[in-house]
Amino acid sequence: MKAPMRRFLMLITILVSCRTHTTGLAAEPVRVSGAEGDFAVRKMAEAVIDAEALNFARGPWGTCINGQTFQEQAVATHQGSQYATYFHSSGRLAIARRKLPDGPWQRIHFDDYRIRHNDVHNVAALEICPGDGTIHLAFDHHVHVMLWHNPPDAPGPNHDLNAWRYFHYWRDETGKWHRQALPFFGRKPRLVVNEAGDALLVFNKGTDLEYHEQDRGGKLHVAAATARKAWTDWRVVYTSDRDYVGEPRVDMLRWRAEHLLSVYVQQKPAQPGQPSSLWLIDLQAEQ
Repeated sequence: MKAPMRRFLMLITILVSCRTHTTGLAAEPVRVSGAEGDFAVRKMAEAVIDAEALNFARGPWGTCINGQTFQEQAVATHQGSQYATYFHSSGRLAIARRKLPDGPWQRIHFDDYRIRHNDVHNVAALEICPGDGTIHLAFDHHVHVMLWHNPPDAPGPNHDLNAWRYFHYWRDETGKWHRQALPFFGRKPRLVVNEAGDALLVFNKGTDLEYHEQDRGGKLHVAAATARKAWTDWRVVYTSDRDYVGEPRVDMLRWRAEHLLSVYVQQKPAQPGQPSSLWLIDLQAEQ
């Protein structure tokens, strides 16, 4: 009997990555045709978590501290409420909460802690005790090791971040490795998988992926590939109508419970260093 086929998706990138405004949207979904099992991603709603979220004017590793791939849990759902943590434009640590699906965001800007630097590695993250609902915050520390990898066909070390791409690697039942270059690229992404095994990739894409020092921003994208097609049919199924900075985060607890992509992402500021809106965008993946 053959050993079971083992597959995994490894996305290797170096990038290459108070007023409440709520809208209930009935826009047509973005649908990609031409393949069995077409996907559509529909924007269900969006709301501003805080219109005065922090942006750095300049930074050695970028300018957006609210939304980084190593910010493992910036947004989470617990017992019918959704929580988000971030830094306010004053430098104060902040936490916000709303009742799902569309309650107004309530915010706390802590007066006893401010950051006074421009290092986007020092993010805020949260965890919620499933038993008693205690909220635990981690913030302003920098201890996570990141590993980078150059494309295998690159002619030696390449420090041009705009030359880096997404790749899908898998091993078949004979043990042979395969590689597919995905037909799109962007910043460091977030991967989610549904119960059918289909994969969705959430990422920001910009014209310049070298976003250290200054962040020029880019559109929010969602791409999809189906298990039925052995994840060879990657295509973009959603593109936003505004530019965002940093890297989007996904409420994984809500994804697992409701299969809804609840995306935390910060709008590009009008000028470097100015505050801008931190958004929570709900996207429904349909097939």
